[in-house]
Amino acid sequence: MGRLFVTLLLSSAAAASTQHAVRTEQPVTIEGSLDEPAWQDAPEFTDFTENWPNQGATPSQRTSVRVLYDDRTLYVGIICFDSEPEKIMRTLGRRDSVPTADMIELAIDSALTRRSAYYFNVNAAGVQRDGLLFNDVRFSETWDAVWASGVATRPDGWSVELAIPLSVLRFPKAQEQRWGFLVRRTVPRTHQTFDSTLIPRTVNAGVSRFGELAGLVELKPKRGLEIVPYAAARLSVRPQFSAATTPHPRLVDPALDLGADLRTALLSDLTLNATVNPDFGQVEADQLILNLSNSELFFPEKRPFFNQGLDIFEPVGSEYGAPHQLFYSRRIGLDTPIFAAAKVTGTVAPGLSIGVLDAVVLGPADPGKASIAFRSPSGEQIADAESRPDGRVGLHLERPLHLGLDRELPAERPTPKNFLAAVARYDATRKLNLGVTFTAATPLAPRCTPADFATSADYLAGDCQALGGETLGLDWDLRSENRDWVFLGLIDGSHRVGGPKDDTLRDGTVMHPGDLGFGGYFKAGKFGGEGFRGRIEGAWTSPRLDLNATGFMSSQNQARLGVLAQYVRTQGLTLLRDFYTQLNATTFWTTDGRFTPRGTYLGWELDFTFNTFDNVGLGVNVEIPFYDVREIDGAGVPFERQNDVVAYFFLTTDSNRALSLHLQPYVYRTFGGGPARDAIGYGGDASAVLRPHPRFETQLALHGSHDPYGARWVDTLDDASTFIFGDQQSENMSVTLRQTVALAAARTLQGYAQLFSAYAHYPRYFAAGPDAKNHIDVRALTAFDPSSSYDFHDAALNLNVVMRWQYRPGSTLFFVYTRSQRELGYFDGQPSTTALFPLRLGPGPITDTVLLKWTYWFSA
Repeated sequence: MGRLFVTLLLSSAAAASTQHAVRTEQPVTIEGSLDEPAWQDAPEFTDFTENWPNQGATPSQRTSVRVLYDDRTLYVGIICFDSEPEKIMRTLGRRDSVPTADMIELAIDSALTRRSAYYFNVNAAGVQRDGLLFNDVRFSETWDAVWASGVATRPDGWSVELAIPLSVLRFPKAQEQRWGFLVRRTVPRTHQTFDSTLIPRTVNAGVSRFGELAGLVELKPKRGLEIVPYAAARLSVRPQFSAATTPHPRLVDPALDLGADLRTALLSDLTLNATVNPDFGQVEADQLILNLSNSELFFPEKRPFFNQGLDIFEPVGSEYGAPHQLFYSRRIGLDTPIFAAAKVTGTVAPGLSIGVLDAVVLGPADPGKASIAFRSPSGEQIADAESRPDGRVGLHLERPLHLGLDRELPAERPTPKNFLAAVARYDATRKLNLGVTFTAATPLAPRCTPADFATSADYLAGDCQALGGETLGLDWDLRSENRDWVFLGLIDGSHRVGGPKDDTLRDGTVMHPGDLGFGGYFKAGKFGGEGFRGRIEGAWTSPRLDLNATGFMSSQNQARLGVLAQYVRTQGLTLLRDFYTQLNATTFWTTDGRFTPRGTYLGWELDFTFNTFDNVGLGVNVEIPFYDVREIDGAGVPFERQNDVVAYFFLTTDSNRALSLHLQPYVYRTFGGGPARDAIGYGGDASAVLRPHPRFETQLALHGSHDPYGARWVDTLDDASTFIFGDQQSENMSVTLRQTVALAAARTLQGYAQLFSAYAHYPRYFAAGPDAKNHIDVRALTAFDPSSSYDFHDAALNLNVVMRWQYRPGSTLFFVYTRSQRELGYFDGQPSTTALFPLRLGPGPITDTVLLKWTYWFSA
């Protein structure tokens, strides 16, 4: 239910409430009972309004709020009166993952920006959650602060006290402060939420409609200094050889890391976050997904340092889907260790917010010499050194706070780079926000050196220049007074830095060092409000626009134009809680001057929630035949893809029940042409969440699909003008289990396991070359007998167990076990299995790692 706070932070013309705070000179003990005399000096606020399910009604349960403050801390005390106190849900869980329970949520816009706010959440069992609200309606749960709370049981309900250090809130210097302020109470057994200021659900605004907190006099911004050092010891048992066909013997690799995080206020509303040799060993692995498309998949950022304050780096309009992302933090440190990183975020002038992030990833210390990562102690290449691993302990300048064995070093030369992202956003008016973003990935050394080649001629031909890039974007966000009407967009450009002399992209575009690219997108229409909504959106990327050195863009050489119409009802319904339906149409084409159609899509969806709080929906998507310019890798020859029609259905039961379910099956039909045949595909997702006890939660997620994708490119003949295609028949399945055991509010045990298996089989093959228009139509395919099979099979098992103990505020001890297991590899000429069951997973290569990590929070 905590997520309702995000989705329901919307407002219309409801009157804003004002809460008054009182300064106290008396100590306040945070244990939840509000029994200190100081609380009686603070004015009581009880004027709450029901938001859900009966918007605007008088609450059935009374809620009382009082606010105190001193020179260092803001205190909020809340009493939740309950006519049935025995039914209060006190569910335990991990911090920042609050389960379904009675809870209080608090949001504070301390700089009165009307765009962003700090978020604090405490449930009736004392579990904490915090985050940031930004762009008025967006929420990020990755912001973390050290603050105190206490809960107490009362005969007439429950109560909570929060103590929020002023050092974690950013506010300007002023004789008297007025802050945006909102309190929300959730009663899950009745699905009710009560707001201190009514924020109706259907309009496109949130923070801008908060009530206010007044009476804050003579408060001085607190700079504060927080330092969190850590020590991490890990032991890994891994295969000696990288080939999946050779899982044995296994090596034991011990390692020790030291590092630290730092946070301090540079100005009253400007914060510095820094990290040295960060360790993210406790972070859950990415979900295993079969990607048979010809575009990169987007994965969310999970590393704490990058998530902190990431909201200002979000692309404009990201809440509605942003096709261009100039900064994608996962580009940093996934292949090369992060030496250090720093980030400055905050407000430097009224209405002007900035964010600057800089990170250095280090490779060889001296690019003029052969790296130890490329040669063993006796001088042979590292490929041979796998047979004689170097077991010596090494301490290297590029990782001075890491102690480990030299055989850990990567087989390929890591390229040291500096990553920079800088953003400035200015509230030109209450309705208009303007922004500028600059990003750069700057190589600090070449990919290779003369020592890696036998002759100087080989070195000159080796394209050793490392690849980097720079981007610049200008964006705008214009909204009506009630935030329902929106016109936003971005204009961006890129500059390619270094890289190979001739680098051919997937669609055949040839890139060179110094190339420039341009693009942009816009969205306009009515995004909120009851009744009809609609919008139009478009995007354009030149063939040489390259954002992926620091950002994310799934495809260049593409233009898009789409329209969407919605009808939304949340009030005046008899059998339903809410209802919406939508129609959408989008078409794509290339921007290289050929205007090749890249796809046209039509869709319809119907979604409604019953009075039982169960959600049901269904929809249909139609894909019209198109040409895929990325299918044949590097050829620049558009290939006609088969069209399809997809029908789907989904059901989500009430998430407040002890057992909640989600089902989403789908079926589709592809339409062939020429030798390609019509086919039926199907699949779906199913998940269940079970809470048999306030301390236990089990989540099970299943996915499976049978996908007859039809003719897909698999290879190119030596003449470079004849292409081989296979009739791709694919199946995949995934089983994911998450188990949480809450021993106490500060001690949790969490387990994660994913079993994944997939294969692709090609029963028939075809060949074709481009026609006079340099296209390949499906009807032009002819039968072909390749000399080898292109079938493949993949299976993997990921396990992760994390014991987390917050032994004092801000200080945590982690014990982590992870297992990464792959299926046994196939030798050349050995046919892969077409059975979905992962038969070869058991004997495959396994990496087991045990991590013990200690952190300690200092504050001054």
